[in-house]
Amino acid sequence: MKLLCSALFILSLIHSVHATEDETLSRADLRQIRTGSSPLQLNAVGRIIATFKNGKSRGCTASLSDTVPGRASRLLTTNRHCVFNETSGEQAVKLVWKNLLVDGTRLEYPASLVHENSDYDTALLSIPQKIPFSRIKPLLLETELIAHPNEMILFSQKIYAAGYSSDAELGYNGKTLTYSDISTRQRFKEGALNSFLVETFTFEGASGGPLFSISDLSEEDIENPFGQAYLLGTLLGAAKGATDKFVSKNGATGSNYSLYSNYSNFFINNGFTLFERFNAP
Repeated sequence: MKLLCSALFILSLIHSVHATEDETLSRADLRQIRTGSSPLQLNAVGRIIATFKNGKSRGCTASLSDTVPGRASRLLTTNRHCVFNETSGEQAVKLVWKNLLVDGTRLEYPASLVHENSDYDTALLSIPQKIPFSRIKPLLLETELIAHPNEMILFSQKIYAAGYSSDAELGYNGKTLTYSDISTRQRFKEGALNSFLVETFTFEGASGGPLFSISDLSEEDIENPFGQAYLLGTLLGAAKGATDKFVSKNGATGSNYSLYSNYSNFFINNGFTLFERFNAP
């Protein structure tokens, strides 16, 4: 075992990226499993199951979101590639959003696609009814101050990355919500098409998952009377330049650098108006 570890260490120096299969978790993987004592803001984060014409299905992550504080929502933010087959371009014939709240309550709703943008890989989904605000506080897409996440984090007390990663070790094959507290990692690197790079460990299945902040924008005269979390972006997938990769015992591959789509991409092509159309009283 010592010889094997030494060999892996040498390979990591040669290639600057190493994939570990014999360890329980990567050393860079700081995810936690959501429990009853986890941040309540995670209640907004659910799993979306997309089923295709051939009967095959895939899991991603989608979050209950809105643009107005204190309002109940029926809209979910996720990524387009979670709803369409990336090879054939076929759209899923069935979407189901599942959620397990911190208090143990299970929710399940059919969902439908109401907006998508192939250039920025964004998608908005709708469920049949608004979920009472008292049950789930939606993540907020800030509209008064449409700021880059690097600006938003200046006002942030906490920043979390969450998703239903498909690894066997913590994600339990995509059935368990995991999250990371990345509050100590400040500047995000810029990516193409209004995306940004975040140092946080994710696997397949976490796609569409939110990066969100607990922020105080009162200095900018923006009120958030119910203390909702702000959506900063949604996970596109693993980013190039990862320095640590991990292969789960079920074959799922994760890495420590993840690419996120800026939340403002949901406003492109009149996406902003959909929040009013679906969530207005």
